[in-house]
Amino acid sequence: MKYLLVIAMSLLAGCAPILREEPLTSRIYPPTAEIDILDSWPENRAFIEIAEITARADREAVGAIVDRAKAAGADAVLFGPPYHYGDVVILFAGGNIGGHQAGGINTVPMTRIQARLIKYLP
Repeated sequence: MKYLLVIAMSLLAGCAPILREEPLTSRIYPPTAEIDILDSWPENRAFIEIAEITARADREAVGAIVDRAKAAGADAVLFGPPYHYGDVVILFAGGNIGGHQAGGINTVPMTRIQARLIKYLP
């Protein structure tokens, strides 16, 4: 049983990030080659928001969001701060080690990142 848990966790660790995209417009734009990465709303340019994307905050998520923004035709991506959305409880299978029962519970916080895809207006 504990080997099954190790195999399942190994498979999950190698998965690509899962992006949840919510379109904010019905218009479809041609893909873009380059985009701006923003940490605040553009003050001197008119724009529309074309989508919102959320993903688990990890190393691969930012790159996947940028790739998805290019495919959606965005000119810029505005990243919001990561936020805590829940905890995952991991049960460690135990056994008898040196006459003592081994095993335990560990709680791991889960964090998500949110991004807005922006299209500049002419």
